[in-house]
Amino acid sequence: MTMNAPMRRMRSSEIVMDGAPKDSDRTVFVGNLSQDVDEVILYELFTQVGPVERITLPLHDDPGSDRVSHKGYAFVQFADGKVNSARHSVVYAMKVMNDIYLYGQRIRVSRSNSRAGTQDESLLEPPLLPGDAAMVEI
Repeated sequence: MTMNAPMRRMRSSEIVMDGAPKDSDRTVFVGNLSQDVDEVILYELFTQVGPVERITLPLHDDPGSDRVSHKGYAFVQFADGKVNSARHSVVYAMKVMNDIYLYGQRIRVSRSNSRAGTQDESLLEPPLLPGDAAMVEI
């Protein structure tokens, strides 16, 4: 089988802290992003729930366009913190950040790996800190 069209390499824009390798167990998928959202905004938003070590924002591969645009989704990877593990941050991010509005669009936050739901997430749930209860009630 031969392919007539040239293969395209997926381009992405990334923020990576300390050369962190990709790890899907520590990563959330963030969908329905406005074109106004960039890596810096995602970094600032998601550091509210845990230490972020990688943000990947896939870009459209359109050589005919002068404007660079992303595909409307991103991946946010958490690091182990002093208080909670990265896996706690993943669960917390799904609870706190899912369905919030960012630039007028309701974002979707879910696990990025295919093993979602295979482990009892109540065991990974981080303890609530003072002031967190109001955030969970979004």
